[in-house]
Amino acid sequence: MISTIINIYTNLYVEENSTLEEYIVDKIQNWIKGVDRLATYGVMSQYIHESERLKPITELILVNKNYTNIRQRCNDHMHYNYYHNIIYNDNQVYLENRVKYLGIFSNDLKAVFIQHFAYFFYLMDHYMMSTDYVDYLDVGTTPPQDSQYWVASFIQDVFDKWIKPNRPYCRSYVVNYDDAFKIMVMEIYWV
Repeated sequence: MISTIINIYTNLYVEENSTLEEYIVDKIQNWIKGVDRLATYGVMSQYIHESERLKPITELILVNKNYTNIRQRCNDHMHYNYYHNIIYNDNQVYLENRVKYLGIFSNDLKAVFIQHFAYFFYLMDHYMMSTDYVDYLDVGTTPPQDSQYWVASFIQDVFDKWIKPNRPYCRSYVVNYDDAFKIMVMEIYWV
């Protein structure tokens, strides 16, 4: 869970703090070079939660205690490192509720993936675009109408495999690149 927050935080921070004159953001660059330590989870989380840019997603995430509960089960972000969580993967040890807890772990992984997917593509929505529009232009032909709004096939695959089955109230696919995607992301969460 912490790595998804780091990824969202760094992309948001770079977007809000880079300019044409100073494209490299020193704070993030110093992390990459190992000059400075990463900010704590609390600092990064607060920055994300207070961001006006991510407010629609954050409000949906904070609707219930799902991610707080996941964080507690993950030993406060340390990758499920409680010993009893580790031995659930050892089938040589008898554990009465193994299947139950592995199911919870599986659901937690899906929830963290969906959180990351929603935040990341809300923040960096151009990453979900199909290249068809530009491909048509590159070969000198006229792109089909509205092809600039098409979604990359891997995004569609993610929707089909992970989002729709795990968030059934996500009722529509991306049709309009800007508004429909942001509406769809809101439908993914706990509406």
